[in-house]
Amino acid sequence: MSATSSGTGQGKHLLGKGSIYTLGSVLQLSGSALAIPIVTRLLDPAEYGTVALALTIQLFVTTLSALGVPAALTRTYFETEEDGKSTARELIASTAVLGLGGTALGLLTALVWAPLLVPDEPAAVMLGIAIALPGAVITASLALIRVQERPVQFICITLVANFGAQILGIVGLLVDQSAVAYLLGYGTAMAIAALGAATLTGAVRTRPAPRPALRGAIAYGLPTVPHTLSVFVLALGDRVVIQIVSGLSAVGQYQLAYAVGGLGMNFLSSLQNAWVPITFGAEEHLRWRSLAETAALVTRLAALTCGVIALLARPLLSVVAPADYDPSFLAEITAVLALSTLPWATYLPRSQVLFWTKHTKPLAWITPVAAVLNLALVAVLLPPFGLIGAGAATVLAIGFQAAAMDVAASRVADVPWRWPSEIAHYALGAAFVALALALPGNFAGDAVRVALACLTGLALLAVVFREVRPRRAAAMGSA
Repeated sequence: MSATSSGTGQGKHLLGKGSIYTLGSVLQLSGSALAIPIVTRLLDPAEYGTVALALTIQLFVTTLSALGVPAALTRTYFETEEDGKSTARELIASTAVLGLGGTALGLLTALVWAPLLVPDEPAAVMLGIAIALPGAVITASLALIRVQERPVQFICITLVANFGAQILGIVGLLVDQSAVAYLLGYGTAMAIAALGAATLTGAVRTRPAPRPALRGAIAYGLPTVPHTLSVFVLALGDRVVIQIVSGLSAVGQYQLAYAVGGLGMNFLSSLQNAWVPITFGAEEHLRWRSLAETAALVTRLAALTCGVIALLARPLLSVVAPADYDPSFLAEITAVLALSTLPWATYLPRSQVLFWTKHTKPLAWITPVAAVLNLALVAVLLPPFGLIGAGAATVLAIGFQAAAMDVAASRVADVPWRWPSEIAHYALGAAFVALALALPGNFAGDAVRVALACLTGLALLAVVFREVRPRRAAAMGSA
């Protein structure tokens, strides 16, 4: 089989499988997008900021309490066929036990610090911590469902945990317009999703993993905990700095801008759900070549996605965001944040190299340093440049993370990355953002933005179609 036909097959496999996961992400994001106009009209920016902080804390507690076991579960599944599958189910049960202990500890300590963080509604913080328990079960269960390549079940669970959470959160707001009411509904949906996920994986009636297996999983996964936490800090931790410097209303504004600007990273992360099983399941002599070829394709998709987001930001936010959120200003922040899609496309495949080779120790410092850099840059850039400075800080920090991950991956594997192609698409994505910011902020400017976004979207679809459709030449080359 030629290198070209191999790359075509991997791209087709990724986009074929990835399209299913991406459909799930689109449905989830559609739920979030539909919820934004409702939630932002039922909650003022300060209340919306409280919700953002509570859900950020939930992610931190979820990750801490699981001790990296979900990350180890993926690798464990591929260790041995039957033993790996049985141990993976047991590790889900172990994650539930660890999550229960971590959540209980978090609630006890929050009695002291929650009133200091959110004096008006400390109960919202407590609810965020409580949601960490179902969050841990869902994370571990989805790790197993993903490597088993069961995309329909994956989508069903994520829809309940995201789309369903938005719906029940809004129901709560219709009863009482407060952050606590929204989080009660949100947490109920998460609990339902956790029960469904544990049932689908067979973990409900499974004992926790034996101590040797659990110790091995923690030894493998523990270095990924600071990495995963730092990913959350990188994505969400700046809300705390923004609150301290500019207040909860600014947190609510930035949260809304990030919800749109981060769509590109969400899209690539959904592709990663299909990408990891392809890389881990590939033949040894083809693994790195196919990873490099697919990474070049993903960077091309990232550049076009970045363009669509940046160009549509102002027209979209002018419709979904109330006037007190200042949609025009948020559109500029969103366009800047869209740039983060590009280094994220570099970071994801490099992280696969470290996970497969079991060289997870660099993860324990790369992303934490990037997260600290992000917080420091936000503190420095926020006062003079406002929330646009906070968005730029995030892009710079993710860029550092991608560069450091590339260096770490190059030390453990010789992957023939296609740097000329990746750099060219970095430039294309940056050009789209510059154009979106340069166009005038009026009706004519918005009309041009929408037209260019449509053309860019068509180009994105053309790339996908070209990779997915059967190719006679590729078939002949593999014969």
